[in-house]
Amino acid sequence: MTEPLFPAESINTLIARRLPAWLVAHGNVDWLLALRRALHAQEEATHSLHRILQAIPALDEFAATRLNQVLNRADLTIADLRRSHVGIERTVILPPMAPGWPIRRHMQRSSTPLLAAVLHNFHIVDTRPSPSRRGWLLDAKGEHVPVGYEVFAGRCREADVGGHYQAILRQCLAPDDAPGAAPGSAKAAVHRCFEENARADLEVAVRCALLKGDLDENSYRLLSPCFTALPMVPAVPGEVAPRQLYLLGKCVRGVVTLELRPAVGADLQGVCVWVPNDPQSPVRVYRSWEEVFRALARRLTTAPYRRFFSRFISERDRVCFQQLLEERIEASAAHQVPELDGRHLAIDTSLFSHLRGLQIDKLLDDAHVLAVPTADLDEHERDARLHAYRELGLNLLNLAGMFVPVLGEGLLAYTAVELAGEVYEGYQDWHSGVLRAT
Repeated sequence: MTEPLFPAESINTLIARRLPAWLVAHGNVDWLLALRRALHAQEEATHSLHRILQAIPALDEFAATRLNQVLNRADLTIADLRRSHVGIERTVILPPMAPGWPIRRHMQRSSTPLLAAVLHNFHIVDTRPSPSRRGWLLDAKGEHVPVGYEVFAGRCREADVGGHYQAILRQCLAPDDAPGAAPGSAKAAVHRCFEENARADLEVAVRCALLKGDLDENSYRLLSPCFTALPMVPAVPGEVAPRQLYLLGKCVRGVVTLELRPAVGADLQGVCVWVPNDPQSPVRVYRSWEEVFRALARRLTTAPYRRFFSRFISERDRVCFQQLLEERIEASAAHQVPELDGRHLAIDTSLFSHLRGLQIDKLLDDAHVLAVPTADLDEHERDARLHAYRELGLNLLNLAGMFVPVLGEGLLAYTAVELAGEVYEGYQDWHSGVLRAT
């Protein structure tokens, strides 16, 4: 009879029992060692990217600090920018319904947290008195703040949160070269960190999918050269072609789709889809593009998945995408999936260079939409976006607070944290039992 490696009551035995079944049931030690190496590489890539991005402050906190600095220079103080509000009443003149009829007047009212107001900024016309507009500021208790609306609008333009935040982003994402260094070397180093982070994440996701049974071994062998220069298993003949996914006319940024073919120019064998940190199965292979679009449409009919998936849609496209998606869901017949007008286009560069470009562009543009630079402000576009946010029940401060410079759940390796969580819960129970016994 084989002796157990560890005593039955030891913590090592507990950890072995708490490991998820998909990690140990297959019995393939080489796969486990490869996953271990991939997790280490993912952790290193994550920390390398974190060292670059940690200089970027949280958008909402930066906005509050910047506005307070400008107000203090003008000897103005407004406590609690999140709970204080700016109210606006505008009289809109409507044309007569028929010739000779009187003109109509419509009163528009709005109330916006001061911190949200400084993010979306003010047009220069807001700094001048107008007979068709009345504005006021209220503190967190609903009492009037002794600061005029026009004065506050001017200070927000002076603060220019969006402009200064863009400067910080660009300095982090495209830093100046060190003296004597080759031109563009600092920016290239940042790009390599983004690309290596995406490569490491994909490798971990694919290896986990193989262990869980979500990915067959032939597809795994076909995909291996995409993320590693020295595959642990021989690659199989075939072709892998990255494609860019579009839904409802909008670019889906960060979701990777790869066409699989048994040979160059052969008929499509399948489509591998990687949805980073998908709560069910991040990596899946579908038989056709139609199957991909149906699967996504089916899952997007649920509100939790729509909230999760929104991270892959740019802030500029958020309102249009969400409105159109909800219309398609409502219009679809019972037990039918909505039509998402799914499309896919060829990628004209390497996969990870493409992903890096999408991620950096999304960072810059999302920040530009959430915090509008004074020089780029369009009054009508700003008002339309604020109105659309209200219609969809979106909170600008929540969106700004969720703005993070990395796609995904966070800076720690997601899979490693997931595994550690399962083991840690068992350790807590074991430790509590030991304490009770003593």
